[in-house]
Amino acid sequence: MRLTCCFYVGLEVVVVVIVVVEVVSVLVVVVVVVVVVVVVVVVVVVVVVVVVVVVVAEVAAAVVVVEVVVVVAVPASVATPVVLVLVVVVVVVVVVVVVEVVLVIVVVVAAAVVVVVVVVVVVVVVVVVVVEEEEEEEEEEEEEEEEEEEEEEEEKD
Repeated sequence: MRLTCCFYVGLEVVVVVIVVVEVVSVLVVVVVVVVVVVVVVVVVVVVVVVVVVVVVAEVAAAVVVVEVVVVVAVPASVATPVVLVLVVVVVVVVVVVVVEVVLVIVVVVAAAVVVVVVVVVVVVVVVVVVVEEEEEEEEEEEEEEEEEEEEEEEEKD
């Protein structure tokens, strides 16, 4: 009787240790995922800020060029080609700005997709590991119960 009691206490200690190890491993995975998400968010924010600064600088430069050319007195015969050049410059600047904004959007979306994929993979792996461990524990408990029943039957005989 005493041996059986000690066996159950030892079994409970093992189960508690296994549960603590599982909880700690899940917490480690959560911390890693949070760190990855924070790093991706910081990188995306830095990229967006840099692109916004570059876009603002390009637009400001284009406006300054247009203002300087408009302010300078040019003969009427030269005015038409100058205006055409200014229009081309402004169109090129606008196209470049649009392309940069689209690229930033693509980078942000790609980063978000990567974060989602990483989180999903980590969650799936954690769930699979926990389920496998629970199945193993159940099998071990069943085996131990069978052994105890056999021992009890032997003692009765």
